Amino acid sequence: MPQLLGIRIFNFKGLKDITLGKLRNNNAKPLTNLSVVIGKNGAGKSSIFEAFGFMSDCLKNGVEYACDVRGGFSKLISKGCDLTKSSITFVFYFKNNEDDNPITYAVSIGQDQNTRPYVVQESLIQTDDEFIFQDEHSLIMFFYNGRGVVWKELSTGKKIKSEITYKEGLKLINDVENWSNRVAEDLSVDEDNLDDAQIVNLEDNRHLAITSLGAFKQHPRIVAFRKFIENWYISYFSPDSARMLPLAGVQKHISLHGENLANVVQYMQREHPDRFKTVLERISSKIPGIEKIDTETTSDGRLLLKFYSQGFEEPFYAQQMSDGT
Repeated sequence: MPQLLGIRIFNFKGLKDITLGKLRNNNAKPLTNLSVVIGKNGAGKSSIFEAFGFMSDCLKNGVEYACDVRGGFSKLISKGCDLTKSSITFVFYFKNNEDDNPITYAVSIGQDQNTRPYVVQESLIQTDDEFIFQDEHSLIMFFYNGRGVVWKELSTGKKIKSEITYKEGLKLINDVENWSNRVAEDLSVDEDNLDDAQIVNLEDNRHLAITSLGAFKQHPRIVAFRKFIENWYISYFSPDSARMLPLAGVQKHISLHGENLANVVQYMQREHPDRFKTVLERISSKIPGIEKIDTETTSDGRLLLKFYSQGFEEPFYAQQMSDGT
């Protein structure tokens, strides 16, 4: 099962530099399957989760769209940053399954001279178990401004120490390109794993390299990370939206703001009746003043939630309940 072990965020809204969980170069504990973020108002809790939504939009629709729907790049980058020189950066430390070696994916997003957001730099590095304590890793992919190099299949990639700078990356791209030219001319070459590398030029630097490369089977590690992001499901639950009278019908997943809560409840009751009954019993036992939560099906097929409060004979419907409940 894929697992996010840690994340680092630079220059995204109020998050100037924050790390959660384990990264390749720290000794922190990895994030667990259930992680709860607690903090005072304005501390950046919402920004952490918005970073995941932003990254998901970058993958599906490109970085320009992801910025524009949030007010533009200038609204997303941390205050005080130089818009022409600074970038928003995300670093993800990830395992596709328990037996795989961990992968570090890093992406930096900047703004060009025409104020358009674009992908400045993108890399994917795999840490081999035997090198964990030697600070040596395998570079699988590196892109700078839409031009990059990538290693195919399960090649060991290019051995590197810790991070790779854009200058080192550009030199590597040139080395691979020169190596390819020499091979084409039948010259004798003996380079470190360059035979498995290929140069890739993206048509549009406003799209992530993993969006394109993640569609090809010859790049299984990139495919795995792309699928990992594609499977994220993010909900900005709103009590006001959840109070809306539902339309009839079954829906498996809750919507972005929760207006289909009753439809999801209907799915749970239909597909998993015993487990759903247990869920309602456990929820009602945790909310002060609530004796029981039940459901009612209307004549037109809609499902309503009923809350029985202490001291009242008649139940309250979800539309009448407080935000907290």
